[in-house]
Amino acid sequence: MLKSARVRLADAQNESLDPDSQFDLAYGAAHRLALAALRAHGYRAENRITVFQTLVHTLGTERADMGLA
Repeated sequence: MLKSARVRLADAQNESLDPDSQFDLAYGAAHRLALAALRAHGYRAENRITVFQTLVHTLGTERADMGLA
């Protein structure tokens, strides 16, 4: 799962791709990384919304936009 996320993140930086494709790759990578964090804590999620909604709690932070300010 982590290897796939790394590959997607690298591919998302390819500026020759359509911006929609870059976004798709980055979003997919973010989902895989968030899912890996949940699984590392023993949780399973059925859908993407749940994965992203619980990420703040999984990481133990108060902000959902860590470092994006």
